[in-house]
Amino acid sequence: MRPEDWRRWRLPSEVPRRKADLVRGTLPFKLTHTSSGTRKTANLNVTMGPGQVLDVGTCAVDGANAVGDTIVRVHDSTGWVVAENDDAFGTCGGLSRVIFGTDVSAQTAQYQIRVGCFGNTSCRGTAAYVIY
Repeated sequence: MRPEDWRRWRLPSEVPRRKADLVRGTLPFKLTHTSSGTRKTANLNVTMGPGQVLDVGTCAVDGANAVGDTIVRVHDSTGWVVAENDDAFGTCGGLSRVIFGTDVSAQTAQYQIRVGCFGNTSCRGTAAYVIY
């Protein structure tokens, strides 16, 4: 590679993103007895490409709100948990938020967002996500 070629390479976090590059969505839920998000969860499939980031939560994401103690997990196409959160830091209290990024060399793949409630409690609201 020639030295002048290095100037064209950037890490994904350095590449400016336009608003049109964002993918947003919501997942309404009303759940009970999910055994800490291991059964009877609200699920939503999303597709992510190389170097993309998924920001999903029941708080701290535009459009998210919830009542109760929530758990958010992201599963890969084999069902493996690749990211999870119960009780996000900051002002979220018992609500949850996950930020998950794919490797820049990864293939485009499908992931599943799963929202559940802590223990066997009840929770309801709207999880929101943005992929950038």
